[in-house]
Amino acid sequence: NAENSDSPDNENQELADSWIAGDIDLIIHHENDALTDDLDYQNWQVGAEFSVWLPSQKEAQHKVTSSYQNQLPAQQNYLRWLASNTLRQLVWSYKKAIIEAEATQSALSKSRALRDKVQLKVKAGDSPKIDLLLAKKSVLDQQNKVVLKQSNLTVLQHNFKLITQTNSLPENIRENLNNSLNIDSHPRIIKLMADLEIEESAFEQAKSFKYSSPRVFLAAQHNKDKDVSDNSIILELAIPLGLNSSYSKTLAL
Repeated sequence: NAENSDSPDNENQELADSWIAGDIDLIIHHENDALTDDLDYQNWQVGAEFSVWLPSQKEAQHKVTSSYQNQLPAQQNYLRWLASNTLRQLVWSYKKAIIEAEATQSALSKSRALRDKVQLKVKAGDSPKIDLLLAKKSVLDQQNKVVLKQSNLTVLQHNFKLITQTNSLPENIRENLNNSLNIDSHPRIIKLMADLEIEESAFEQAKSFKYSSPRVFLAAQHNKDKDVSDNSIILELAIPLGLNSSYSKTLAL
């Protein structure tokens, strides 16, 4: 799709597969002495000029491409790990909400039973009325807790179903600590190492531009001088001998 075609991985792969560094300039050149000596001299040139990668630049580009290719599975595993952690927390929160809702409902039933007993004792004159007021207050407090816990359970149940498309918890959600896990194989560590590899390869790529890329000019030429006419092919190679003036700034960035 369009998103994949514009990814850094694909862009670097295209650069790594090509020896042309940058854009290609189309150059059209024409000479004519009609307005000066008028010796019927004409010269036509049509060619293309472009830069080519140095071997060190080509190798550095391949390393960048390889780094992006290694980053993709690392990112996918990392996202799966994040998703599994989110689901794990949601499962335990949902399970805890069920237990708390059941516990508050059970406590409410006990509070009501105690209120009924106190009410009978008050009617019989065995307990003061203040005990009945306290028992009724306890029932009201417990009813508020039931509403609160049930509301929390409803929200978590909705979120759980939204993600898993079911209201049923896994049959076995017990967890065991895995002491044999190698820290180097942790998804987060692997992702960080992949990110570091990209940064290091990008730095090596910047270092490869210590020298500017050579430029190639390839053209076809047609010369006409009175009765003489000839065609030729032109090949020019410009090799920079000095340091790239922007190299230090690029490396610093």
